Amino acid sequence: MSLKGLRCILSLLVLPILMQPQIVHAETYRLLEDDLLDDQLLAGDELELVFEEGSKETSWRQDFSVTVQQTFLQGEKLEISRSELRLEYEVAPWKGAYLHLDNKYSYYAHHDQQLGSAGVSFGHNKLQEAWLQVSESACMAKLGRQGLYWGVVEGTFALDISPFDFTEPLLTDYSNIRLSQDMLLANCYFATTQLQSFYVASASLDVLKQKDTAQLDKLENTLREEWGVRVTQSWEGLDIALMYAHLYGNTPLTLIDISQPGGIRLDVSRYDLFGISSSWAVGRLLLELDLAYKKDRLENYSGKEVSNVEAALGFEYTTYNNHHLNAGIWLFEHVTQAPTLLEDTKSETVQSWTMGWSKTYFNDDLTMSFLGLFLNEPQILTSTVLAQYQWDDYWSFSSALSYTDAEENAQSLALNDSDFNLLIKVQFQF
Repeated sequence: MSLKGLRCILSLLVLPILMQPQIVHAETYRLLEDDLLDDQLLAGDELELVFEEGSKETSWRQDFSVTVQQTFLQGEKLEISRSELRLEYEVAPWKGAYLHLDNKYSYYAHHDQQLGSAGVSFGHNKLQEAWLQVSESACMAKLGRQGLYWGVVEGTFALDISPFDFTEPLLTDYSNIRLSQDMLLANCYFATTQLQSFYVASASLDVLKQKDTAQLDKLENTLREEWGVRVTQSWEGLDIALMYAHLYGNTPLTLIDISQPGGIRLDVSRYDLFGISSSWAVGRLLLELDLAYKKDRLENYSGKEVSNVEAALGFEYTTYNNHHLNAGIWLFEHVTQAPTLLEDTKSETVQSWTMGWSKTYFNDDLTMSFLGLFLNEPQILTSTVLAQYQWDDYWSFSSALSYTDAEENAQSLALNDSDFNLLIKVQFQF
């Protein structure tokens, strides 16, 4: 074989080996390009459209939830027996917007205390929240049924403007019994300053019962608008808020009126609220203060216009192993004696003490909490221990044990009818 022929054979053998890195490099680039296309980094318009369409369908299912709940409260007798169906939907319909819907249908069985003496089962629908929030730059507007809570001392209501639903059992969280209202809420944030304003077209009253409420509904229909503003200034570890609101009282008053059948009528206070609220963080300790001046409120029974000051002091503390503790005292004026022919109404300063504790266990699947409440006039003592366990993504269980000790003339104000109550609640969410 000639030298020229030998060179040709060697070239044929070596050439594929020399080209292999280029082939591997080209194949790697093609695979990488495919991955980038799959990840939409280099995708065209057609692929991007298909991806968004699938995302919308998945998001709709994730943002919609249904919860079925069964609740029993056993004291000396079965006091609460309710089945509830709750529908919730949350979605961001466009950039800068957020929509939230929360509706609950409750069926009260014939053993439930809300049925009264008739003992007839019935159903009741409650639109708890339905609002649309739109954000633009440093401001946001929120329109619809929603809650608004002023004041920082947990379990006290010197600055609280929201009504309550006392047909719901109070466990260890007061948000369980708060009512939402139809309002327009606006917030703006400027560096360390927050400006908030709200407007309610028609004020709401506390809900005391679910049936036979014609008289309370008639009174509530006479109420007009409520509005208010709050300015909050923040420093490192310190927040101070100043507020003003033109409000109605949430609780109906019983006024003596000899022109009415029975000599009494129901009315609601229309008053001005001036308030200051402060919270100061010192390490793990948070010190809290609420101070309110309520001008021209109606006095119960007499109907006289009076002005008074309410104050609340409290603290919150979180230990190094995440035990959360809180306590507070609320001081306010309360009429303790109705007027007679010989003397006027008598009012006293009431002390309302609250204490709470909470802690999570087992990777936050189990939550334990406690709430204690004491009123000195009339004397009422209540305490509740609550355990909530999240079994999996669908099932959760709650159990609470409550104790109530109240004077005979304060039984109607007590949170529970029996001395001891055991609550069992089962939830299934899908």
